Amino acid sequence: MSELKQLIVGSGIGGMTTAYAFEKAGLPYILYTASDVIGGVWNDKDKEFGLVNESSTTQLDHIVFGDMDEDRTVTDHKDLLMNLRSSAASVVADLENIHKKVKGAFVFNRRVTSWNYDESSKIVTVHSEDTKTGVKFEEKFAGLHLHTGSLNLCNMRKTQFPNESAFKGKIAYGVRNDVSLKEMEGKDVVVIGWGAFSVDAIKRALVGGAKSIAVLYRTPRVHWFDYNTYLLDHEFFNPGAGNPAHVAATWESHFDAHRKGAAATSCSSLLDNSDLVRKVDGKDNMILSSSPTTSFDLVALGIHYGLVKPIRDTVKAFTSSGVSTDSGKEYHADIVFKCIGFDAETSLIKGHVLTDAWWIDGHPNLTSAINIDKVQGTYLVGPSSPGRDVFIMSYFTFHQISLIMAHYIKNPDKFEEYKKLPLFSTIVPSEYSNLMNIGPMISKVFASGQEVPIGIMVQCFLRTQELYGKHLPPGEFYRLDKAKWERMVDFFVAKTAKPKVEYPFPAFSF
Repeated sequence: MSELKQLIVGSGIGGMTTAYAFEKAGLPYILYTASDVIGGVWNDKDKEFGLVNESSTTQLDHIVFGDMDEDRTVTDHKDLLMNLRSSAASVVADLENIHKKVKGAFVFNRRVTSWNYDESSKIVTVHSEDTKTGVKFEEKFAGLHLHTGSLNLCNMRKTQFPNESAFKGKIAYGVRNDVSLKEMEGKDVVVIGWGAFSVDAIKRALVGGAKSIAVLYRTPRVHWFDYNTYLLDHEFFNPGAGNPAHVAATWESHFDAHRKGAAATSCSSLLDNSDLVRKVDGKDNMILSSSPTTSFDLVALGIHYGLVKPIRDTVKAFTSSGVSTDSGKEYHADIVFKCIGFDAETSLIKGHVLTDAWWIDGHPNLTSAINIDKVQGTYLVGPSSPGRDVFIMSYFTFHQISLIMAHYIKNPDKFEEYKKLPLFSTIVPSEYSNLMNIGPMISKVFASGQEVPIGIMVQCFLRTQELYGKHLPPGEFYRLDKAKWERMVDFFVAKTAKPKVEYPFPAFSF
């Protein structure tokens, strides 16, 4: 059925990079998106899926959060929220640039409602509808690639606390510019939650001039400084990530820097405790119950200077002037951010069998895990795990997975060989029984011994290192990160008149 196309669903990072990979591989494809713009959660003009604020940024540096075929120019931003991070607008611009480069058809305002895979014919029958006219379609494709994301069911909207209607302030979610920076000036802000959207809300409240920021959370969470995320990205997005000695040395440097940053910002008890760190064979490992929240510097300094108060407690109910907690405390608030998470929309896999990070119903038709940027349960990362398994969702991840997927679609016999391997190979330790799907899948590719997919991964590693070497080498990152830290400190000293906190991180040894 070579005349049939591959159908890609969704126009966010996953969908767009898959389209680009298929274009380069010469696979016929078409992309459907339920929106009338591309970008998914990153486009604030997307009325259904867009979640970012105009001032939101990515939590990873420019190198791993951009089109790998483009040179990544790093700008020394003066904005506290943007230093070394891509803005939401730049992410959308990157995706629009990919759109200009590909020739495959894009169909806007088309929602896929259901599909069926026929094992005998290897054909996928897809039902969809036009979101504007309601016209329904039934079409056949050679494969289906779901990139509808894992941030499209908003828990904070469906979760209601008792007595919310009595609250006289503003309840917000920290998305779609629902609270402007100016609105937070001089206000008492309460943030419920401790994940990536919470961190973004805290940053915006600090820059907006909030009088106080209380953060209520139930579960400890791993947060990393910009220095740490750069160190891990630089050292694990390269072929050395498969070398145990390299992995151990990288994690030793990571923990040393993590503890220096935590101590400098009065966050040691928050970031380095038995809930988050466990020793395995005498070596420190991070305990993750969800993907790490990165780019934490501004929040950590806010805690040190007393403008941000993280409180481990649970919200019992709203009051007219704030919230009350199960411990009997009450917190005044003019604005409450309910940043309590998202779920993946899984209706399109109802009735199907999700068998691996790559496929549903046993064939190569899913190019990213439903939970690629989430973790099911708890697992460890550190010297006990292969460095290449420490992935945070980025262009880099989707780029290599999509290229490998294209290879397997064109060479189904190789895919059958790959499928026969155990999912958890001998490379992956037992702690990974609940690891997000992407880690074991990558180890499984290496364990397969298949030259082409391994070569694709290695080439992606090398390209990423080339970009780091050209645009963000260690010395340059160190200079920019230190300058950013000093600007942040000046920002807080001006507000509090407290002493300066010196940049705590050592110069890189690589």
